[in-house]
Amino acid sequence: MGELSGAVLMFVGASLAVVSAIGIHRFGSPLARAHAAGKAAPVAVVLVAIGALVHGVAAGAGGRIALAAALVVITSPIGVHVLARAIRRVSDGHVGPEAQGVASRGRYRS
Repeated sequence: MGELSGAVLMFVGASLAVVSAIGIHRFGSPLARAHAAGKAAPVAVVLVAIGALVHGVAAGAGGRIALAAALVVITSPIGVHVLARAIRRVSDGHVGPEAQGVASRGRYRS
């Protein structure tokens, strides 16, 4: 029963990662893309990690898997926040003259 539930958790986590990737591809604005990446990715990693622990994929690596999942959960929102803040600063024009050309060419629209 543990193998089946672990496989289901890993499948759900992988499916959530695919949905997040589709959202990143389909959304138009950079902030919406960052939102899609920031919400689903940590949950997908945690589901895959729990599934791997339940399934018994890595019998001796339980602590390392838990540590990796915890680090992703802690660092992902911080990274997405910094990225979103940089996107907002570029789109509002609060950057130096060297980046104004990038913003005026339309690469970073919000």
